[in-house]
Amino acid sequence: SIEDYAVVYRNFDDRQVLQYQDDVVFTNSKIIGNNIRHEDNTAPITFMGGCSYFVKYTISYSVPECSESGNDIIFAITDENGSELPGSKHVASVSNEVYANNISLGILLDVDDNEMAVVKLTNLTRDIPKVRVHAATITVFALS
Repeated sequence: SIEDYAVVYRNFDDRQVLQYQDDVVFTNSKIIGNNIRHEDNTAPITFMGGCSYFVKYTISYSVPECSESGNDIIFAITDENGSELPGSKHVASVSNEVYANNISLGILLDVDDNEMAVVKLTNLTRDIPKVRVHAATITVFALS
């Protein structure tokens, strides 16, 4: 059985506009167990130490207009200092023709005993000044 499980999300069309280095704010969460914590209407998710977690994010996005210098959207899971976690960056093209573009990526996160990890889903797009998030979900479960 899975003792620690979380789904942290923004509902579709509960839009949030992000600029470079802005974090996705998750408005809802369903958490089972004691090792994963999130407070609704905030960005950070906390993982207690002593186990590994599978962390998967999915985000639906669009842009008001593409940039002349680039049309790539970049999201990553970052730590509490804003540093990108290895393997969590997703670079994807965006299309003005599509109402809601989508990306999804999963990583393994090891948290040492007597430690905690605080993570956020962050917009790292530099070339496009505003990204509209239509929906976002982070699904997590502890591996034993």
